[in-house]
Amino acid sequence: MSVIDDLLALQAKDKVIHDLKSNISDIPKRRAMEEENLQYFLSQIASNNAQIENGEARLRSLAEEIESLRGSIARMEEQRQTLHNMTEITAMSRQIAQAQDKLADNEERYRQAQSFVETARTNVQEAEVNCEKERTQIAASIQELNRRLVECQHLLQDAEAERAELVKTLDTAATRKFLSYYERLGRKFFPVVENIPAGCTACPGCHMSLTASKIQEAQRNTMLAGDPARMRIVACDYCGRILYR
Repeated sequence: MSVIDDLLALQAKDKVIHDLKSNISDIPKRRAMEEENLQYFLSQIASNNAQIENGEARLRSLAEEIESLRGSIARMEEQRQTLHNMTEITAMSRQIAQAQDKLADNEERYRQAQSFVETARTNVQEAEVNCEKERTQIAASIQELNRRLVECQHLLQDAEAERAELVKTLDTAATRKFLSYYERLGRKFFPVVENIPAGCTACPGCHMSLTASKIQEAQRNTMLAGDPARMRIVACDYCGRILYR
């Protein structure tokens, strides 16, 4: 293999390592998102249960008030039967009518509160069913993410070991300058090694124009790639990427 082939093999391995590290970094975030989705369903259930409790407390309060009003109306009607003065009868009748209006209003509020509680109970039942489905799916997803994390960690270890072997290939007197340059520029740009396509006069990395002499140097380097001692590093004048054709 030529030094260019060795550099490209190292670059390909670095791409694999980069992608694996990205996946390893991303998996915990995806796992947290899955857990947040479950918490959303649980919070819905908790919210609806709180609404049910508030609604039931309201129903109890209205029921007590309704019962009290009915008792008051019954007593006033009994008292009206004992009255003989028309003025007193009229006044009592007015009080009874007011109490009946208030009773009717509270009974309507009770029906509305009852409907609210029934709806909240239905929402809780639906949320619990959805939550159970979601819990099952999330558990399976998290299990798969955990499996993938372990797999990526093993693959990363293998890839880094393979990279170390590729580095050894380039860590020779004739090719060490290429390795050092690649490692240094790789901290800033990726990919580091770029092929200039036929007919192209721009750097594939930064897309800046290349001189004809630079392209000729890249072609000559490719021809000498089997004899690295005679090669020089041909790099883009703008981004510094190693060029070949």
